[in-house]
Amino acid sequence: MAPSKQWMQLVENRLDEIYLDGVQKFLNYSFQRTGEKNEIRCPCIKCFNTIFGTRKTVETHLIVHGIIRNYTFWYHHGERLGEPLSESNSESNDEDGNVVEECESEDEVEELLRDLYPNLNGGSTHTDCDDLPEEEPNVEAKFFFSLLKDFEQPLYQNSKASKLSTLIKLLHIKKELLPDGANLPSSYYEAKKIIKELGLSYDKIDACTNDCMLYWKEDSLLDSCKPRLQRLFMSTKTSTLMTWHKDERVDDGIMRHPADSMAWKSFDELHPSFALDPRNVRLGLASDGFQPFRNSKTSHSIWPVVLIPYNLPPWLCMKQENFILSMIIPGPNGPGDAIDTYLQPLIEELKELWEVGIETYDASTKQNFKLHASLLWTINDFPAYGNLSGWSTKGKLACPCCKKDTSSI
Repeated sequence: MAPSKQWMQLVENRLDEIYLDGVQKFLNYSFQRTGEKNEIRCPCIKCFNTIFGTRKTVETHLIVHGIIRNYTFWYHHGERLGEPLSESNSESNDEDGNVVEECESEDEVEELLRDLYPNLNGGSTHTDCDDLPEEEPNVEAKFFFSLLKDFEQPLYQNSKASKLSTLIKLLHIKKELLPDGANLPSSYYEAKKIIKELGLSYDKIDACTNDCMLYWKEDSLLDSCKPRLQRLFMSTKTSTLMTWHKDERVDDGIMRHPADSMAWKSFDELHPSFALDPRNVRLGLASDGFQPFRNSKTSHSIWPVVLIPYNLPPWLCMKQENFILSMIIPGPNGPGDAIDTYLQPLIEELKELWEVGIETYDASTKQNFKLHASLLWTINDFPAYGNLSGWSTKGKLACPCCKKDTSSI
């Protein structure tokens, strides 16, 4: 549990006892969560989380300069997405100054369930659209919610772990010792089938050995991008964050987020209907190959293709848990220019999201809406850029910007 952050509002009165006590709790929490012994990033308004300092240095900076006011999610200092906040000073310190939490962190999947079912914890969803009538979730959202509702039941009697969270863990560790009567599917196949229905799985598509075509479409359909984007809106925590670029971003001319760039603003001018709904998703695509084995003599290549939703705040959009792994292209060699063949399912899905959209349930407003998405950027090194763009990045015309004016000598 993260300490209360109310002290951060007293940045103009940094000698207040509440502020000074908050600084100490922040330092205790940060050193414990990051596991660092000597230095952590300094979040003062001068260092801006880019310079490391000792405990004494960071403490002095926070008192003299003040903490970054909008750094309310301490992702540089070990805080996890969805971690509950202490409403009061319920933490205590041990003799070494480490934070001792008086309650254990709850199961992350159960946190998701309570978020999707506000009535389970007696809470209510705040929304700025209170004048709009609430709508029933669409068919897909109802199916998703019913699956989660079914698997919120405990794994076995008096178990703190849920059936769903254990299923997800089992897909990673494959085997676990459980007491008799554990409420799990009877086979690994059944477990994977359940996870697949939640949109957390993948589909395998065979390709020609010559990289000329995929055995795809008529035989099977990909289900990798759209459901993941829809899931972002089925949780009240993430659905409100998906409009951060419109509702919370400060437009003061300083580059802090892709929404501050000329490319984003030019795109809005070219496509005003897309920009009209801030829930429409702006995506970046990153891909590159790597050798997965320590023995470099083994011929093998892995090419992950990752989508990044840039609607989220800058401290969340680049967190690993928010990346969408669209596909993995394994093989004895990299795909090279033939990567176009493997990208066909993703490109078709992105075109559908751009042109047609997909009906999505927004848990924060309790409204159904048509979700559209656009691919604004690709992120690669220069060789991978050549593969994705189809431009030869070697020879006289290696620069895709300068082209015939490339200074090649």
